[in-house]
Amino acid sequence: MGARFSRGALEVAELTLKCLEVDPKKRPSMKEVLKTLEIISAIKMETMKEEVRGLDFSPAKFWLRSSEQYE
Repeated sequence: MGARFSRGALEVAELTLKCLEVDPKKRPSMKEVLKTLEIISAIKMETMKEEVRGLDFSPAKFWLRSSEQYE
C-alpha cells in the first residue's frame, strides 16, 4: 500500500514541476494534466479498495469492538 501512495505522491510532484516550467512550451497541456490527475486518482482508488479488502467485517469483530467501548 505504501508504494502506491509514494507513486501517487511522485506523480503529483512531477506534474507540479512540469507545470512550473519557465518555458511555457515545456509545460503540459491541460489534456496531459487531466490524464495525469486521472492516473493519480486511479492509484488512490485502488489503494482504498485494497485497504477495505483487508478489513474484517465479521459480526463478531464489530460486536467485540463495540463492547470494548463500554468497558
